[in-house]
Amino acid sequence: MNKHFDVIVAGMGIVGMAHAYAAARKGMRVLVVDTDHQASGASVRNFGFITVTGQEEGKPWQYARRSVDIWRSVARQASIQIDQTGACFVAKCKESSDLLQAYARSKSGEDCSILGKNELQDMCGGNFSEEIEKALYSPHELRVNPREAIPTMRQWLTHHLGVAFQTSTHVNRIGKGRVETTQGTLHAERIYLCMGDRLGEICPEIWQKRKLQICSLQMLKLSPPGIRLPFPVLSDLSLIRYPGFADMQEAKALSDVMERKFAVHLKHGIHLIIVQDQDGSLIIGDSHAYGDQALPFQSEQVDKLLLSTFRALLPGVEAEVCERWMGSYVCAKDGIAFSEEINEGVYAIEITTGAGMSLAFGFAEEVLNHSI
Repeated sequence: MNKHFDVIVAGMGIVGMAHAYAAARKGMRVLVVDTDHQASGASVRNFGFITVTGQEEGKPWQYARRSVDIWRSVARQASIQIDQTGACFVAKCKESSDLLQAYARSKSGEDCSILGKNELQDMCGGNFSEEIEKALYSPHELRVNPREAIPTMRQWLTHHLGVAFQTSTHVNRIGKGRVETTQGTLHAERIYLCMGDRLGEICPEIWQKRKLQICSLQMLKLSPPGIRLPFPVLSDLSLIRYPGFADMQEAKALSDVMERKFAVHLKHGIHLIIVQDQDGSLIIGDSHAYGDQALPFQSEQVDKLLLSTFRALLPGVEAEVCERWMGSYVCAKDGIAFSEEINEGVYAIEITTGAGMSLAFGFAEEVLNHSI
């Protein structure tokens, strides 16, 4: 293999793929290297939910809007199946309803609409709890199956944009214009380290300076219950986690209610997202636990809380758990992403909110525009 490229990207998760795509679109010779044979980290352990609504105002919201546009284009060209479109945020109390209505009136809520209980039930076969007051429908979102979308994207980048991939290759050291690996030294004018939690191995000083941590989360897959949800669904617990909602004045009253009613859920960082695969199975989650490393231990209490929250929202839906797994992502207390030049032409890249699927394409486009 040629060992000289315009761009080398370390990491073939969605952040690495997005940087490879942005560079290839500029006509550059791109190589992606990864320790694993295929993506196995955060990019394939998530919901595959590309979300705009609820993102923080400003740059995050702009990255997400741009990422949705690029996802649509890539999905069409690469034959990646879009499983669901739009998103629905449900309100089971007055405080949630007030917050959703305020969001719909805000600039970030453009094109969103408020649904009454009957409208939502009609759209989803009458499966929702009668306790629902209102819902916010957003048309912006997309949902793909990440286990299928990421490898399909890799094939498309290879065959249609000429991106080269070198797997089973561990990065040992980085320097100006070079990447030293277990398969030899590679050279490029620009190097982007999109390595997720492995960044700490290569750049421990960046990890420590930015006080990065790992967020671990629990996910469940439910057997097909015989219903069809036209869009991903999020509960009112989600509203106090998404900054686009949580930063609004009306969120304070909701937060007080959630603290009283769902203190145990909040202790484990639980909110509810439901997405659906093409075969009808449901993916639900998730929880949030923060630390210096991702631990493999899964809490049965957290799984029970997730399932009870799901059943309270969709009380008539019967489905058995068929898969359980731990997800993880790099997180930081400040900011949603960073690109830091650690050597001339060498950049450490992280998206630090767990929103890589939603932000990566938009963020990568900006990084490439500023660094090339």
